[in-house]
Amino acid sequence: YRTKRQKNMLRIRIGEGQICIDEGRKAVQEDPGNAEEYICLVAALYDAKQYEECYAAFKDAITKFPKKALLYGYAGDACRALKKYDEAFTYWEKHLELDSTWLDPFFSMGFCYEEIGEYKKAYEVWMKVSEILIQRGNVFEAQWPKEMAGNCLKKLE
Repeated sequence: YRTKRQKNMLRIRIGEGQICIDEGRKAVQEDPGNAEEYICLVAALYDAKQYEECYAAFKDAITKFPKKALLYGYAGDACRALKKYDEAFTYWEKHLELDSTWLDPFFSMGFCYEEIGEYKKAYEVWMKVSEILIQRGNVFEAQWPKEMAGNCLKKLE
């Protein structure tokens, strides 16, 4: 399903967004007990920039699958796009509570804090991402979030 989400994201970029969404809705109707199909639909709606519809699909999906972390990540990203920042952070935190192996919510939080001018909080998030990556042995990958943290410090000065 991760591959399916990636494929849909690429298809959306070449103008096949509505096709992906229609296929996602059909898959959910045909297999309503499959959380992964709901995640693919929510992801397609998000990638197609249909944020209200994404959020509505998320609300429906969590009634059936309240423990699926990825749903909360997409909900947070949709809320950010809708400028519902408090909700966005709540959903990203729920994603991390359910599955802390994903770093995506941290990246979303860092970008969002910067977007709303909370550079101290953004700095803390970027440093946390850098530390996690270093702990995981990804020293090279940790450089970019550390650079983002440095940019935040400059903005605080």
